[in-house]
Amino acid sequence: MTPTRPLPPSVRALCVGWVLAEALACATTPTPQPPAPAPAPVQPEAPSPEATPPTTAPAPAAPAITITGYTPEVATILAERYAWWRSGPTRIALARRGSIRLRPDGPELGLHDQAPFADPPRLRVVDDAERPRIVTDDDDVRLLLYVDRQDARPVVTRAAPLRPSPETSLDGPRRRGHVVLEPGAWVDVEEQRGALTRVSSPTLDGALSGWLDSDALGTTATVAEPPAVGERQTYVAMQPTPLLTRPGGKTLVTLEEHAALVELDPRTESGHRWVEHRPVCEPSYSYVGFVRARDVYQPNYGSLVGCGSGGGRIRRVLGDAEAAPRVILDAGRFLLDADAPIVVGCVLAPTEAADLGDGRHAIATIWGPVPVRLAPATFEGRCGDT
Repeated sequence: MTPTRPLPPSVRALCVGWVLAEALACATTPTPQPPAPAPAPVQPEAPSPEATPPTTAPAPAAPAITITGYTPEVATILAERYAWWRSGPTRIALARRGSIRLRPDGPELGLHDQAPFADPPRLRVVDDAERPRIVTDDDDVRLLLYVDRQDARPVVTRAAPLRPSPETSLDGPRRRGHVVLEPGAWVDVEEQRGALTRVSSPTLDGALSGWLDSDALGTTATVAEPPAVGERQTYVAMQPTPLLTRPGGKTLVTLEEHAALVELDPRTESGHRWVEHRPVCEPSYSYVGFVRARDVYQPNYGSLVGCGSGGGRIRRVLGDAEAAPRVILDAGRFLLDADAPIVVGCVLAPTEAADLGDGRHAIATIWGPVPVRLAPATFEGRCGDT
């Protein structure tokens, strides 16, 4: 092995410097780093529980209203164009302002102050029960109300001969002319004696008075159509002619020219005919008596006569509801009892009512205020011409 010769000092110093420079270079050169991982995708931030509106349970639906009382009979009455007292067979006249009700067992409504009516209203009865149910005949509102019989004016319930005195006999072999009060004739009671009652009844020509059977009087009357003439002969007065109690006797009434007569017996008695006369537009009474045969003739033509409804209007009042604010009720709306969902009427034409609050309204009537509620607008039915 060859011995190593030592390097000269200058060379050795050069080598040491080179080594130090390499070490310094290695120390200052950065070490390569692996690439940084890609950033994770940003996820949307979930809303906090407080930001989500709470789920609200739906409000319960209003309970459906079960409306009663709209029977076929009530529907027919409310749908009629007119509901005046002669449009039905049964009628009543009220002498004073008594109690009214929307139900037979309901509370008393109106003023019920017993004030007398100057012109007793005549009304159509739709249910002749213990408390008669009537229908009002106003032009804007039609109501079905219960009234008390004790407030009714006396009325004749069956054909009742009117006697001049309690002792007068209308039976027997000799016929006697007389007045007959027909069903539906309203009377004023003047005196009662045993089974007979003295009454007076107004007519177009004044008042009829006399005695009739007490059991022929009531509070309501059902009126049938006038009896058909049938095979009986009809006559017409040739001129103003007296109708007599007996042939050659007292005048019962003077017949107008062209007055119609119906023969009751084809035989003549002393030149007189036994006939019946029903005044035109006065169905509440008739006359039976004798007329001279030469004063009448047999017509070969008919006649057509129109009659009015009669009676005036009584002012409707609101009583203690007078100060309440007013609202307009639309035509065609049906009316319910304020305390029960029972049909009690309808609105024929836009009308003013008092607003009592809480969905209640007061209708003005001749008896005072009647509280009602409106049926839902979806309630179907016909009200008069609406």
